[in-house]
Amino acid sequence: MLPPLKSVEQGLNMGDADTLANFIEFGLSNFPADRTGLIFWDHGAGWPGMGPDEFEDGIPFLDASGEYIAGDILDLLEIQTGITSGLSSVAVEKLDLIGFDACLMATYEVAAAMANLADFMVASEELEPGHGWDYQSLEILNGTSDVTAEELGSHIAKGFQSQAQSFDTDENITLSILDLTVFDEFQNSIANLLEPLLSDPIPAAPSVSRSLNIASRFGSSPNPDQDSHIVDLGNFVEELAGIGVDSEIEQTLNALNKLVVNKVAGIASKRASGLSVYFPQTIDYLDVDYLSLDVVPNWKEFLETFLEVGQAIPEMSRAKLDQEVTSTEYYIDGDGLTITASLGSLSQDTITEAILYYGVINTADDMLYFVGEEPGWINDDGTVTAFYDLSILTMSDGFDTSYAYTYFSVDEDENLYFFDIPLGYMSSDELENDDAPIHDVELSLVIDGDTSEILSEVYYEVDESGQWGELMADPEGAIFPILQMENDDGSLEWVSPSDSMWLYADLDELTYSFEPLQEGVAVIADLYVYDYGGNSDYITIETTVPDHNTIN
Repeated sequence: MLPPLKSVEQGLNMGDADTLANFIEFGLSNFPADRTGLIFWDHGAGWPGMGPDEFEDGIPFLDASGEYIAGDILDLLEIQTGITSGLSSVAVEKLDLIGFDACLMATYEVAAAMANLADFMVASEELEPGHGWDYQSLEILNGTSDVTAEELGSHIAKGFQSQAQSFDTDENITLSILDLTVFDEFQNSIANLLEPLLSDPIPAAPSVSRSLNIASRFGSSPNPDQDSHIVDLGNFVEELAGIGVDSEIEQTLNALNKLVVNKVAGIASKRASGLSVYFPQTIDYLDVDYLSLDVVPNWKEFLETFLEVGQAIPEMSRAKLDQEVTSTEYYIDGDGLTITASLGSLSQDTITEAILYYGVINTADDMLYFVGEEPGWINDDGTVTAFYDLSILTMSDGFDTSYAYTYFSVDEDENLYFFDIPLGYMSSDELENDDAPIHDVELSLVIDGDTSEILSEVYYEVDESGQWGELMADPEGAIFPILQMENDDGSLEWVSPSDSMWLYADLDELTYSFEPLQEGVAVIADLYVYDYGGNSDYITIETTVPDHNTIN
């Protein structure tokens, strides 16, 4: 057992590089070893870092109810600085293993920052369930000195997966073991891949955008302000095939396979390659702090170039739908509403994504609220098609029922349905304070398409610093639906529709159901198309739900 750390009256700031350095110096001075490892545990966000501490500069941050709230985080530079300083103080060159028991930390940027500080890295691409790793996995070290860092990392991953299975949270987990001793080879392969794309970026831009849209996303949310904008790097590279860089793609994927020596993944995350990367889809969502990173210079240049090229699409070639009534068709059958529209002739090469947003009129305030979205598909004949099954997600706490917004996607191979549901949360104490903020929460559901069984159900909170972690809710607190409302100018705004729609935050008691819209309900469906610069156009369909007995 470690001896107690020296007490500090106001507490230690765990978001400070000096605290990390002192911890490493203390540990390795008092417990020297031939093999060394360092594990971080807390919330995570990928390239922004991890934490946060409840203290900043020794002063605790309190919310309106007197609870600790987010303070200082350890960003990548602070992690680098703290480890470097701590190791230097005890004359240790590098760690054998570094682990991040936190969400979203298996990114290209984090690996690049750790490459000279450790031989192996263990981290997750996806959000981690609240139980985190199973630290009984460290028992493999008991009584033996022969365990390598790679073996320990693989044992940690196996234990994490087994624990997740026992908690029924294993469907969309990920955990990667990276061999950082070969990171330079991977870094060079990325540079070789990006070089031709940077030399002539405009022709490649549509394919880059389509590859980005296909790649698995982690820490995702329908609300782009809440989204982590982190995608699977292996998926992205693989989808670039066919644009003249196939040999570079093969080189990069081979280097990635060497880098990722082991990984675990659930059935819903089986596409995960082991390494992710920051890639916002448009410049509007770029976090400018990313541009100060110096660990992935080639990727940073590529990201900036791609986003700038998107901004420079000529007006005549930007996303456009043919707005003639005769070019838009829709019908309702026993499955739901199908819409087909024609693309503008000059924008067919730049359009890379289609999304259908659908909404209903809330009878409580007579306002239009959009309650869901799902991807459409772009056809080879210059048209775009989307489908809505005319159902709505309802949530119930056993006393009241509320509808909620859903982003829907599907894994056709496994017949799995994925739903990302933005929500708000307040503790019972915060409900008594008019100035208390609503916390951003994301409900992630995975449903078996054959049985309709909920395979995975996890609530994640995104704090003020962008760190993700599983929500530990006060059962007497409240969960609020977060929907999109259409403003007078046609823009969409995320809102909580009314105080009457909150539910008790007793998460184990909440139930979910997809209910068919009632006959006569007015439905508004907006079919949007987007080009690789984020420019958009849309058509609106207004219809009513017919008598279900009359639908063919």
